[in-house]
Amino acid sequence: MQVRKLKTIVKTLQAFNYHTASKLEKPETDFRLLELYPASASLPSTSRPSTAEHPDNASKPQHGNSPKSNNTMPSKDTPPPLLCRLFTTPLTNPSTTPFKALSYVWGSDATPHSIDVISTLPNGTITTLSLRITSSLHTALLHLRDPDVPITIWIDQLCIDQSNPAEKSAQVSLMGKIYSAASQVLVWLGPASHNSDSVMQLWAAVGQEVRDMGIERYYTKEGWPLLHDIMSNTDPSDPETRQYQALLQKHAPDFAAQIRDGSIKSWFERPWFTRAWVTQEFCLCPDTVFVCGDQKLDVDLVMLAGQILSYSTLLLVRPPYSLTVEELSSLDDPTADFFSCRKRRRGYETKTGDGKGDTLFVLLKKMFVGRETYAKVWRDRVYSLLGLAVDAEALGIRPDYGDLLGEEKTVEILTDVARRMITNDYSKRVDVLCYSGFPKVVPGLPSWVPDWKTNTVKSYYQVQEVVDPHYFAACGEGNLEVQVVASWSTRVLGLGGFWVDTVDMLPPGDGKKVWSDVNRWDGPRLMGYLRQVEALLQAAISRPNNPYGSDERRLEAIWRVPIADTWDDRSTGVRASRELKVDVQFRQAVEAMLYDIWMKTTTAEPAEAQRIMDEFNWDERMRKGELGAKYRQCMASGGGNKKPFLTTKGYVGMGPPDMEVGDVVVVFCGGRIPFVVRQLPAKEDGRKTFSFVGEAFCDGIMDGEAAMEENRGDFFLE
Repeated sequence: MQVRKLKTIVKTLQAFNYHTASKLEKPETDFRLLELYPASASLPSTSRPSTAEHPDNASKPQHGNSPKSNNTMPSKDTPPPLLCRLFTTPLTNPSTTPFKALSYVWGSDATPHSIDVISTLPNGTITTLSLRITSSLHTALLHLRDPDVPITIWIDQLCIDQSNPAEKSAQVSLMGKIYSAASQVLVWLGPASHNSDSVMQLWAAVGQEVRDMGIERYYTKEGWPLLHDIMSNTDPSDPETRQYQALLQKHAPDFAAQIRDGSIKSWFERPWFTRAWVTQEFCLCPDTVFVCGDQKLDVDLVMLAGQILSYSTLLLVRPPYSLTVEELSSLDDPTADFFSCRKRRRGYETKTGDGKGDTLFVLLKKMFVGRETYAKVWRDRVYSLLGLAVDAEALGIRPDYGDLLGEEKTVEILTDVARRMITNDYSKRVDVLCYSGFPKVVPGLPSWVPDWKTNTVKSYYQVQEVVDPHYFAACGEGNLEVQVVASWSTRVLGLGGFWVDTVDMLPPGDGKKVWSDVNRWDGPRLMGYLRQVEALLQAAISRPNNPYGSDERRLEAIWRVPIADTWDDRSTGVRASRELKVDVQFRQAVEAMLYDIWMKTTTAEPAEAQRIMDEFNWDERMRKGELGAKYRQCMASGGGNKKPFLTTKGYVGMGPPDMEVGDVVVVFCGGRIPFVVRQLPAKEDGRKTFSFVGEAFCDGIMDGEAAMEENRGDFFLE
């Protein structure tokens, strides 16, 4: 019987069935691997009972270079059909043959293509069965298939029975170990397009030159400040600085060309970079490569080349390149968070750097805060990171796919995850609450539970704990451990803390309005925001025991409150101070705002207007950095998406968008910043509960001033 006729008959009669053709007896400890045969492989000429000692060996196909091959090859325009076999192996001993693992994008759930699986049925018959696959996987396998030899590979879509919730739950729990055990991870970005070959070649060339410089030796807590100085050209006489700056100059023309034609932008916009599952797939194997079309590249070279690109921007905006701000701002590099996770995990595995790795909470922040990251099944936002989280065992979270469509189950899972991250002994992070913003995408969540939606709003309090110390301690240095209070329901979170004060006044007008578009040069808008703070500070003076006992203290608060007393220094947060000349930046920003207001409203004669413009000299001030741009940027990160408030006692601060008069400012034990809660009607049994509203900055209590015994209490959040 001819091969084509056999395949037609088998496909017509039988589709692949995991239970009969490749049953996984121990899904908690074993897993399937796929052997993908080359295009030259042929099928067995007939279906026959197996008499071989090892049925898997009996079911292997012949190869096209054998004179006995009877495989009729398709035309040049039609690639040979995909052919494979599936076999099982214990994870503790994943076969004697090293295996690769695939990281890719599923795309649509539709399965218009198929792969032929050579299988041994329970009755000993060797046959081919048709297994349906998605278009994206079909394209990937056609590219990855070796022309001459089989490759052994793990692919979630084929190696897990996706229709079996119990098996899927067990196998997802093993995915971290599977990717760690792989000899290589292939990150399939898709077919070549938009000049991607040139982009891959540029990454490879630049990355290798940076590697040859030995830059990677600076990837330690002690080395990062030194590397920053090299990259920033702090000491132009330093030999390594000169070498690094020479690299910037050498490759600026290449980067300029590929930015201008959109090649790099298109590469960054590939869907793989937005998929939640790829994070752990990318980070766990030392040998991980990007595959794009026919190009293959060590992923770490992209990280090294990307650093050159990020520090080339000052060159690229100047002649002879003269790239526009719009061209550069379009480069939204999605790789930084991936590489951060990868470096931290590699440090954990090799006990280098600080060796701590990332907790689940840190991973959730990196992948969902201010990022376009998606998962088709909402709970996968958590499950996709468990294999990478160093506290996974301590948290005790087990993937559960028993009820994929039930919203109640999703609420239950997210609530359980939030509670474990806040209360478990490994980390106890009350700042999980910083990301429980509104509105929530998942309906029915308790107010204190984050839903980890795409582009979750960033907290204003950002500290790179690996290298930088904390600069706020609103709970007081003696109360840095979370105090968990037993509650009567899994939906209620009980925390010990301190009552600060009640919100008494908000800016006049629509109480829902928040500071938005702060990072734009809109003088009237920004000055209006600053005047809101000034008015509340003026009102605070009349309040008893207010913290503004002197004009100097009140004038200081005018520049501290709008930026939540935080300053961006070397890409991390520090406390604002006169030593950093924040007060000077504030005055420069105010001058620029007033000048912008004058420009938009002046009725001066042309000659007089020109005299004032020449005297102000905007372009020169811009060149010297004397327009308060950094202060305006910190207004966006500290006060953006917030609004100022005044409390009964006279505290002024910045609060969440949904804050209302009557809400309460509190500090929880373990919390370095305060939060706003809203008291709910008392229960029939007299129990008092609160709804969580959001994070806050409150001037005058950020160093533990409110953490006194008379203010201590228990707070139950619903």
